[in-house]
Amino acid sequence: MEAITFVGLIFLGIGVFFILFAVLFNVIENSTMKNCTERTFGEVVETKTRNVVMSTNVGPRSHQKVYAPEFRFIANGQWVQATPTIYTSKQNYPAGTQLPILYDRNNPKRVIIEGTRGFKLFYIIFYIVGGFMIILGLSFLVLHLIGLF
Repeated sequence: MEAITFVGLIFLGIGVFFILFAVLFNVIENSTMKNCTERTFGEVVETKTRNVVMSTNVGPRSHQKVYAPEFRFIANGQWVQATPTIYTSKQNYPAGTQLPILYDRNNPKRVIIEGTRGFKLFYIIFYIVGGFMIILGLSFLVLHLIGLF
């Protein structure tokens, strides 16, 4: 296999990966947003913390803390405690804070903070980068097939 064909296939594969990644997580997020339709107020009981490893191209990996509030609220006549799956880098919800939340009637542990916009920009970027990589990969392959490369 010639190098140009190999490069074209690599770009094509990376582009397909980006598109599939965006589609998968977009479907998961849309499912959560669609099913969380019951409105209530949740009281922040505590803030959950996770450490994530951030890699950089120029230096050593750094560790960053991310946060998500754990809510206590009444759903289907029972007290429920739940944490949204979306964590943030800012700890902005102290214990006792009342926030409007949306939850899934069939699975009250599935909860989002009302007004959460999700990661639409993130998906758009992945679609654009994936599409560009696919076009680039196909261009390399076509140019090689017609003999211009």
